[in-house]
This record gives sequence, structure tokens and C-alpha cells, in this order.
Amino acid sequence: MDDDHQMCCCACACLYSADRSSNFHASIKGLTFYVLGTLLPLLLLVDLMARSVSSDVLDSVLGPSGSQTLFLYLVR
Repeated sequence: MDDDHQMCCCACACLYSADRSSNFHASIKGLTFYVLGTLLPLLLLVDLMARSVSSDVLDSVLGPSGSQTLFLYLVR
């Protein structure tokens, strides 16, 4: 009887470990989609705003090195 109980507990522990691993991967996947879902629209908004403002205004707001870095990342 004790062997059956130990085998059952071992099987449950293996299933619990597999469920935890699956939940971990699902939560990482959800977090990745959340970050991409918020970051990509923000990047598009920054790109739109940077393209609609003249270079002189960006130089005065960000400084010369900041505007050059922004242009480098936006491939303007």
C-alpha cells in the first residue's frame, strides 16, 4: 500500500512540474506579446513625430548628438 501511495505522489509531482513549466512558458510568451504590443506602437508614434518635426527643432530639443542618435535608429 505504501508503494502505491509513493508511486502516485511521484506521478503527481511529475505532472505538477510539467504544468509549472508549461505555465512558465505561457507567461513568458504572454509577457513578450504584451511588450511587443505596447512597444511597437510607441516606436511608430515616435517615428511619426520625428518625421513631422524639422531637424532644427529636434536639434534644439534633443541636442545634436541626441538627434543624430534618433536619426540613426529611425533610419531617416
